[in-house]
Amino acid sequence: MGVSRRGGAYGTCAARGSRSRSRSMPTRVGAGRLRGLAYTLGNEALMARGSSLSTERSAAAAEWWRARFPDETRLPMPAEDLVRVIGALTEGLTFQRLLTPELISDELIYAAFAALAGGRTKPAS
Repeated sequence: MGVSRRGGAYGTCAARGSRSRSRSMPTRVGAGRLRGLAYTLGNEALMARGSSLSTERSAAAAEWWRARFPDETRLPMPAEDLVRVIGALTEGLTFQRLLTPELISDELIYAAFAALAGGRTKPAS
């Protein structure tokens, strides 16, 4: 994995996270996760609880990044935004991997996070 001008440690953190997420999501989990999300979308109380939990977790994750990178300019974007982007990429790539594994490989997921880290990605195969 390449090292960005922002520093190699960020790239290492991003790469490790993408690999662990990709390996920890077996296909059978997908249907249950999607059913749970669909149910939540129709329930205002669950939506409010989910929003509250997401806000708390995002703040904790941003603090985690800040603790490791006190000079936030070494990150590709402010910590709060980075957390949201990583979360959105993780969710989107996970669902697409579950729906179309022939199009979204583990290697593509790794490359997406490497790109976010400023590293070189492999060309499409």
